[in-house]
Amino acid sequence: MAGKQKMSEDLSESLYMADDSTMVHIMDKDGMIVYVNDLFCRISKYNREELIGHDHSMLIAEHHGDGFLQSIWSSIHAGKVWSGKIKHVAKDGTYYWVNTVMMPAPGYKHTEGRYMAISHNLMEQIEVEEALKKTQSYLRSSIESYKDVLIFSIDTSFNYRLFNSAFKAATKHVYGTEVVEGKSMLETITVEDDREKAKRNCEKALAGHGHTSLEVYGDMNKIYFETIYSPILEADGKVIGVTILSANVTERRIAEEQIISLNKELEAFSYSVAHDLRAPLRSVHGYAQILKEDYEALLDDEGKRIIEVLKSNATKMSTLIDDLLAFSKLGRKDVRKTDINMNDLTEHVVYEIAKLAPHQADVRLDDLHHISGDYGLIYQVMYNVVSNAVKYSSKKEKPQVHISSSKTDNEVVISVKDNGAGFDMKYAHKLFDIFQRLHAQHEFEGTGVGLAIVQRIINKHGGKIWAEAEEGKGATFFFKMPGVLNQ
Repeated sequence: MAGKQKMSEDLSESLYMADDSTMVHIMDKDGMIVYVNDLFCRISKYNREELIGHDHSMLIAEHHGDGFLQSIWSSIHAGKVWSGKIKHVAKDGTYYWVNTVMMPAPGYKHTEGRYMAISHNLMEQIEVEEALKKTQSYLRSSIESYKDVLIFSIDTSFNYRLFNSAFKAATKHVYGTEVVEGKSMLETITVEDDREKAKRNCEKALAGHGHTSLEVYGDMNKIYFETIYSPILEADGKVIGVTILSANVTERRIAEEQIISLNKELEAFSYSVAHDLRAPLRSVHGYAQILKEDYEALLDDEGKRIIEVLKSNATKMSTLIDDLLAFSKLGRKDVRKTDINMNDLTEHVVYEIAKLAPHQADVRLDDLHHISGDYGLIYQVMYNVVSNAVKYSSKKEKPQVHISSSKTDNEVVISVKDNGAGFDMKYAHKLFDIFQRLHAQHEFEGTGVGLAIVQRIINKHGGKIWAEAEEGKGATFFFKMPGVLNQ
């Protein structure tokens, strides 16, 4: 009797030691359940009456097959400890995984037929693992969708951890080596200069400094890659690797070099125009003036008219040269942005136009929002747009110009509206092209360069310009620019 009491005490002590996170059930030699703790009931969703006296096999999912339970019994009947993962089925048909240890119950010999199973619910772990698998699948799908971008990640030892097919294929093509997870990046880059370049950039990122690098490969046929190196950080900020995204920008780079070359050619042409054409123009204008002053008495009215035509055309040609030079110089001019008080700037523009314009207009100026831009360039924009508004409204009985602004988020739209000649909107796409004019020279003078200059300036600021008009009823020019915060 004392022995049985001792066995019962040993068992009770073991059950007491099982904490609230531990599932416990005890079976007899036939696999019938004789004890379950509270946690086992909560997770299995059976109450004790539904479990005690029933076969343990009712809890085992079909996932394991017929021989699974028998192999467990063979081990524990022989006095051995069995451990492993078991997929259980709950009362409501849902499944859950447990990590289980089965053994003869403390205080009982294995021949006496009491077996204890201690289990820990693995569902949270399983869910985390499944979520991680899904995340990895999403990540894999995402990086594979970039067919023209080489993507890979390395750890702090420069070993590959993740890469897309585009990177694997490019490495095979360039270096003849295979990219394998866990293999060192330094082993797959077989060209020493390339290897050292990649190593330096990765070391910089591993030090926590993300950056973008323009990398050139090849000697005769250069290939340009724009590569982004981004540190991979743990939650505590520790750097554990680097992600590298590399895009082939050879075509863009070649186009940029061609643009630079064309700009240089345009610059050379502009200076040639300035020097080679200005001198003859000055001569034409000068000799015409001499004819007028010294031989005016000998000329009839037609001769005098021809002299004035010569002088006028020479002046127009000189103005066109000035405009062309201004247009070409814009490509080289840096934009130096400041906070621009558009009311002060525009008031100065209107004052200067009024001094020089042969015709006047009623100019109404609203309270304008400040913008962020290059003062000198924006002055040029406003001078061109406002002087155009004054010019094209000059034939109206009461010419009017209205200058206003609006602001959305951090963008300002300046508008200049006139009640002048307007234009047919089907030709609006020609407005900002160089030498394009929507009105005849005898109607309104101009070189056809001013609005092209305006558009180039606005583009250099990252802005946008457009116009709305109706023939005979005026036009409104809008340009959108970055605003100034807190204004």
